[in-house]
Order: sequence, then structure tokens, then C-alpha cells
Amino acid sequence: MSPQRRHAVLALVALCAGGGCLSAVPFGQSPTPTAEPAGFHGQLDEQDPQTVSLENRWNRTVTAQLRVVRTTTNDTVHEEAYDLSPGSERTVYNTSAADPDGVESFRITLTARGTTERVTVENNACHGGVDGWIGDDGTVFLSYAIC
Repeated sequence: MSPQRRHAVLALVALCAGGGCLSAVPFGQSPTPTAEPAGFHGQLDEQDPQTVSLENRWNRTVTAQLRVVRTTTNDTVHEEAYDLSPGSERTVYNTSAADPDGVESFRITLTARGTTERVTVENNACHGGVDGWIGDDGTVFLSYAIC
């Protein structure tokens, strides 16, 4: 083995040995415990009403048609048109108004400016409220939060 190769092998062995020593917990000490993650703490089988909010970020008045359907029965529980002036924002529906029987799914449909957007949410702690909005450029959006 050439002297250069021998030096390289010895350096690699020293690095591995040193790395192992440096990564070990010092004698007599315990490793630092890892904190529990701050994950989800809600109950997915318990009812948690969801709100539906509409906002107009565009510089023109927009008529937005909102329809809420209880998916288990396919019944429309809310349907109304809203005239949204520029800069307006309002909560227009809450799933508790449908008097749900425990956790249920609701299909939310928003139509404005010739565009239709749909989402389906459940009224449990994992789903957040539904937000529909008209963007600065007039684009229609519909979304919700989920854990």
C-alpha cells in the first residue's frame, strides 16, 4: 500500500472513530427528550359546525350564487345569491343551521362570473371553515382548511 493511500485510510478510520465518539451521549447523562408533536387534538367523530364566508377582493361588484347540499340526503340546505361590493367580506352560512345528525358531509358550490367551484367538507374538528372569494383579477376561488 502506498504511503498516500495509507494516510487516506488512517484519516478515514480516525474520522469514523472520532465521529462515533462525538455523537455519543456523555457518560452519566441521558439524551435530551424530544418534545411531543403539537398535532391534532380534536375528535373526528364529534360534530364541529363549519362556516362559509365570501369575500370580494376585486374592484367591481360581483353576484355570487352559493349552494350548500347535505350529501347524505342530497338535500339543498342553503341556496342564495349575494351581491358582494368591492372589499366586502361576510359569513353567509353555518352548517349547524342544517341541524346535522352527528358528523356529516356538505357539498359547497360557489358560482360567480361564469365560473363554478365546488368543495366537500365535513362538520368535524379536522375541517376548517369554507372561504370563497373573488380575487384581485376577478378569478373565483373556493377553499377550506384541513388538518
